[in-house]
Amino acid sequence: ESTYLMKHSFTMMPTDSWVKPTEQVKSLVIVPEHIWDKVQQIRIGRNPENTNDPNVEKIKVTKSPLLFVGMINCGYCGAPLTTTYNRKKYTLADGTEQKWVSAKYRCSGKALTKTKCTGQTVYAPNKIETTVMSELQYYLNELRTVDLSKEIDKYYKENLLRENNELELKQKEIEKYYTELSALKNEITKSIMGESAFKPEILNDLIEKKEEQISLLSEKIRQIQSNIKDNSIELHTIEELKNNLPKWKTVFDEASIERKKMMLKSLIDNIVVFRDGIELNIKLNIKSFLSSANGSVIESLGRAHRWQR
Repeated sequence: ESTYLMKHSFTMMPTDSWVKPTEQVKSLVIVPEHIWDKVQQIRIGRNPENTNDPNVEKIKVTKSPLLFVGMINCGYCGAPLTTTYNRKKYTLADGTEQKWVSAKYRCSGKALTKTKCTGQTVYAPNKIETTVMSELQYYLNELRTVDLSKEIDKYYKENLLRENNELELKQKEIEKYYTELSALKNEITKSIMGESAFKPEILNDLIEKKEEQISLLSEKIRQIQSNIKDNSIELHTIEELKNNLPKWKTVFDEASIERKKMMLKSLIDNIVVFRDGIELNIKLNIKSFLSSANGSVIESLGRAHRWQR
C-alpha cells in the first residue's frame, strides 16, 4: 500500500493561507508540526523549478564562478579548493587592449602555506567539472533503474512509522513520571506536617531518582525527535529526486550558475581531487537509503575516476 507522501505532490503555500482544523487530531499526527514545516521548506528549496523563488529557503552556495567551490577538497592535505584567477592582457593589431580572465581551482592549504601539501597548487576547472558531471550523470541514469516509489514506501514503514510509534510511547511514559514526581513532592509537604508515612529523607531520595529517570528519558525523546527530523528530510529528499529525475539534466543545462550549484549541493557530499584523479561522493543519506535497492549503484558512488593520460 502506497503512503500519502507517494500519492501527492506538495506545494508550500504562504502560512497565512493555510487552512487548519480548530483542534489537532493526535492520532493522525505522523511528524511533529514544526518538523513538517521545516521539511517542506527544505524540500521545496531543493526543487530545481523553485530555486528562483525569493520566498523559498535555499541551499547556500558560494559566489565563485566555479561549480564546485564549497564542496571540493585537496586529496593530499584535505584543505578546501578555492577560486583563483589567471589574468592576462594582450593588444590587438589595431592597438585595442584586451583582458582575459580565467577562474581556476586552488588548494588553499598549499597556496597559503597552511599545510605541507604535496599536491598541485592549481587545478584546471574543465577537467574537474567535465569528469564530475559525467560521473553524476552516470549515477542519475543508474537511479532510473531503481523503483524509488517502492523504496520510499519501505523506508517510511521501517523508519518514520516505527520512530513515531516509539516517540508516542516515550511521551506517555514521561507523562507518567511527571505525575509520580508531582505526587512525591506533594508527599514532602505532608511528611513535614507529620501526615505522611514517609520520612522527608526517603522522599528526597525518591524524588532525586525520579528526576534522574525523567532526565534520561527526556534525552531519549530528544534523540528520537532528532531521528524523525533527519529521516523526514531524507525521505523528502529522495522523493524530490524521484520526481525530478526525468527533467534534471534539462533543467540543469538551462540554469544559471547559482541555480546549478544549488542542484549539485543537494546531491554531492564532497569531491576530492588528486594529481591523477578525482573522487565523487554522493550524500550519505541518499546512499544509505538506496543501499538495499541497487547495490551496483552504491558501489559506483565512491569510485575514483583516474585522469586519462
